[in-house]
Amino acid sequence: MIEIKERELNYLEEIKQSDLDELMKNIQSLMNVYKAGKFKGAIIEESTLKTTNSGARVEINPDSDKNIGLVAYDDNENELFKIVTAGADVGDVIIGDYAGGQGIKYDKSAGTLDIQGGVSVDELHIPDKVTDESFHVDTEGNTWWGATAIGSAVASVTKTGVATFTNVKITGLAAGSELNGQYITDNTITALKINVSDLSAISADLGTITAGTITLDSSGYIKGGQTAYDTGIGFFLGYSTDAYKFSIGNASGQKLLWDGSNLIVTGGVNFGPGNILLAEANTERSAGASGDNWPNDKYLVKQITINNGGMLRISFDLKCSNDTQGVVAYARVYRGTTPVGTERSRTAATYQTFTEDITGWNPGDQVRLYIGIDYAGAGAQAVIRNFKIKVHGLPTATVDTD
Repeated sequence: MIEIKERELNYLEEIKQSDLDELMKNIQSLMNVYKAGKFKGAIIEESTLKTTNSGARVEINPDSDKNIGLVAYDDNENELFKIVTAGADVGDVIIGDYAGGQGIKYDKSAGTLDIQGGVSVDELHIPDKVTDESFHVDTEGNTWWGATAIGSAVASVTKTGVATFTNVKITGLAAGSELNGQYITDNTITALKINVSDLSAISADLGTITAGTITLDSSGYIKGGQTAYDTGIGFFLGYSTDAYKFSIGNASGQKLLWDGSNLIVTGGVNFGPGNILLAEANTERSAGASGDNWPNDKYLVKQITINNGGMLRISFDLKCSNDTQGVVAYARVYRGTTPVGTERSRTAATYQTFTEDITGWNPGDQVRLYIGIDYAGAGAQAVIRNFKIKVHGLPTATVDTD
């Protein structure tokens, strides 16, 4: 039944007749509502309407806060739903424990709907499904912007983690964070798109450099193997102490140095074949005897000791002293006692020049020329002249036998 708390009679006597009439009218309205069964079991206390005094209930115009028009509680006295009908927050609506981070608040004055805590939805479309300039999340977890369909979107992230953006601009990268370029497609970033203060910021194989210049300042250098000028095994090119310097080779062995003023060669320098005369022994020499059998019978007629190793271009003139007796004259270049040149032969009594590039020479090697004949008769010999060694540089050699 509806309960109306007792009031003091003298209080009723003090109110105006018009107020009394209005009160009786309201009582009559509530009685009519009660008779209709719409507020069955409800409690009216002064101006507050409650479904019950405690526990899960609904209160209209609660005494606890007259700015509240309606509030609903659960069985633990926690507010579930509240409408503000007066005061500074008039028009606000709160659902759930918004203050505790698990609720929704509609702020009428700010015109905002704020959700605290998680939200579960099947799909999300802002502002709707049909507007081109829109944002979408479908039921599978695909996300896209700027179009109604993901295939036409200017930006998208699929459920498999594939992101597509037509334009990306990153600003204010926090210190200590990084951008991982592992998945950037090869050859898609051109030189015009790279701008760094230090080349060391780029780690890459330089490949083939086809243009440009390199100028080293007083702190710059290029090195490999050597840790500094004339230190270690390898090379160094750059500024050191007081000048630009160059070193290559073994700092404690054979090396080539430019100390800023002098070019210094330590140890032997290997050379290659060329047309620069290194040494020559031009005197005509002949050898051979009746019954000789080449190469068992051979004669050393030329010898040059070289001071550097490498490859040599060796030439000589060969002929037979008599071409009427069927004599064959032979000649061959030896390294010491080891044959290294091609065996040459001549039956004519006129000179023929033979030239050959021979590698494997070391400092101190003896370049020898042996000659001989293969003839059982007498009166003929092998004849040699103009024994020459040529290289592409200017090392030195010593003529032992001319």
